[in-house]
Amino acid sequence: MRKIFTLLAAAIVAATMFATEGALPGAFTINANGDKIQFSKGNLQYNATLGSHATVNGTAQGTWRFAENQWETISKEDNDQASSSFDGWIDNFVWGTSGYNDKYPYMTSTDYEDYLGLVTKEEETWGTKYDVTDIIGTNYDWGVYNAISNGGNQANVWRALTQDEIKYLTARNNGTLWGVGVVNGVIGIIFLPDDWSTPQGLTFKCDNSNELSYISPMLFDYQAYFYRTSDNAENINVYDDNDWRYMEVAGAVFMPSVYYTGKDYYHNPYEGGDYWTSQAWGFSYDDDVTLAKGFSLSCSAQGVSRVWFDNEKIFLRRAVRLVQTYDGTGTAQEPELEPKALTGRFSVSADKQVIFAQGNLQYKASSNEWKFANSQYDMIGAGNANVSASYKGWIDLFGWGTAANPTETSKESASYTSFSDWTTNTIENADGKTWYTMPEDEWNYLLSTRANAADKKGQAVVNDVKGYILLPDEWSLPAGLSFTSTPNNYTANVYTASQWEKLEAAGAVFLPAAGYRYGIDINGLNAGNGYYWTSTPSSQYDDMAQALMIFESPKAQVNVAMPCNGYSVRPVRELQASEGIEQIQIPQDKARKYMINGQIYIALPDGKIFDLRCLRVR
Repeated sequence: MRKIFTLLAAAIVAATMFATEGALPGAFTINANGDKIQFSKGNLQYNATLGSHATVNGTAQGTWRFAENQWETISKEDNDQASSSFDGWIDNFVWGTSGYNDKYPYMTSTDYEDYLGLVTKEEETWGTKYDVTDIIGTNYDWGVYNAISNGGNQANVWRALTQDEIKYLTARNNGTLWGVGVVNGVIGIIFLPDDWSTPQGLTFKCDNSNELSYISPMLFDYQAYFYRTSDNAENINVYDDNDWRYMEVAGAVFMPSVYYTGKDYYHNPYEGGDYWTSQAWGFSYDDDVTLAKGFSLSCSAQGVSRVWFDNEKIFLRRAVRLVQTYDGTGTAQEPELEPKALTGRFSVSADKQVIFAQGNLQYKASSNEWKFANSQYDMIGAGNANVSASYKGWIDLFGWGTAANPTETSKESASYTSFSDWTTNTIENADGKTWYTMPEDEWNYLLSTRANAADKKGQAVVNDVKGYILLPDEWSLPAGLSFTSTPNNYTANVYTASQWEKLEAAGAVFLPAAGYRYGIDINGLNAGNGYYWTSTPSSQYDDMAQALMIFESPKAQVNVAMPCNGYSVRPVRELQASEGIEQIQIPQDKARKYMINGQIYIALPDGKIFDLRCLRVR
């Protein structure tokens, strides 16, 4: 179920008759007249081969859309494949290439002759002069000419900002309504709406030291920029995808750093990003090129940030973020929680197999929600320090057996005297299955007793996250990849996100080393140590419990731990003997024997299926 969060719901509903598709709710003043706009929910994207779309002139091949998340960008590798036949998405565009007048979004030419219509050519005594006109409100604007599939699907609804509007937006409130942000691991610039209120439990940091400066103002009007004068990493605002949703619902906009591409070069997206506006600048005598106005975002992990207003060659490919006139509507949504079934079967006793949950258990106290993480390597990390009964973000480190009191932070073992399994709560993306936390003996069997146990585990780095890989009972390594259990260290197995997808599809499980919480202090984050609760109390010590411990040193074992520690939880569910029997083909002539998940079944021509105990299972 998709949940729509409505911050200040009464005020929003009172002003809203319908939700503008693809529009974020924040209102941003863009000029001295008080005109306001709202941003699209993500950067503009285009696929040249997918279907068709409406334009102001009829229809055209291809599909336009907004990125589903504000932090989403498309790789340089995909953007470099831009063509009329590329069956993929791009998000870098030459200026004014809406598709109107044969100026197509997949164009990569660096020849100005290819952009006549945008560019005029005048003969002068000293040579050739190029000039260019604004695309403000014209069909050359991507949002004016085209229907955006997830933005109302009608032409002439959206537009690009002008450079003057971006300057005004950046200067609002003495330049305090913007700052460096890292959202879901992506660096960029965050813009706050006019009427900003930081959601409870979160913070936004701005050092308020901004200046508007000009370099060589006698020659160029475009080298103006706002910048932060202090290099202070403490002023960086870091949000995971869950916390960002509350910022987004309150109206915040994130402009991710993106690649821009030219003929033979590109900009490093970890240092900044470059966007087009709808304004032209004209002809540069120094370079003999035609320029259009844009803006760049410069930011770094050291806290340096600026919004730079520039003029650039029109044939460069840059990002585009569209806006529309603010009408008091707009929504911001959390991603739909999709149950994802992992395929690996793991023996935890001589006659029992389990399947792991798709990710570590997570909890949001403010709405009493439980879910499995979206991916196996997701972890909340430092956000766990905000744990409280009113916290609007997610946590994933829990005291032992705290199903009824998951925000408990007491450092006293007496507060954790009995075990209550977290899976007794409703887990939103549990797919209706019955899950549980494994006891000590099942963990030990999995790690040490099952067939070839020593060869089916090892430390790894997945998508830059340290953790521990477990391989299923039946294992076949995907082509082109490797796995080693010895030597057992984090550098032995290093995988990208795409490589991990192949391993996961083959049945592998990854347990991220997420550190631990003691009270509200987070320890061991990114240090390579991880801790996972079992459901077993200690048999040696009355005030202790058993936990799986993953260490930076080459070891993973079950050992005693203080129950007040906040550890990770990865539930499992028992594999039912009859799972998979839907794959059995009913024979037409005589009974047939099938083996499914280690169990033998007999299928009869009349459609009945029995197990070896002669019990009918279908």
